[in-house]
Amino acid sequence: ERNTLRDYSKKIGLYNKRKFEELTSSDLRFIFQVLKEMYDLQVSHADINEENILVVPKKRWGRVRDIDIKLVGFTSYDVSKEEMNLRIHEMWGRLIGVGIYSEFREKFNL
Repeated sequence: ERNTLRDYSKKIGLYNKRKFEELTSSDLRFIFQVLKEMYDLQVSHADINEENILVVPKKRWGRVRDIDIKLVGFTSYDVSKEEMNLRIHEMWGRLIGVGIYSEFREKFNL
């Protein structure tokens, strides 16, 4: 079972949040996990968006315990690390709302 980041965000209810305070610890952990995976990339990915990131749940004893993040849609176009980071932040703004994500970045000094 794998979902795009957009679909997985809808599935876990991130799309329904209207204020930063509504984000749960699971929501924050998920956002940080995706951010870490993106920041740790050793290659340039010019087309980072919510459709090119796949979320693959890992199950243990029939329950989802963790997730893997997979990237698809690589292009030969090269971008800088700064441009990739900008696209990552824009993507999260689209997924959870610019206001909520701005507050998230402010609170966690990103």
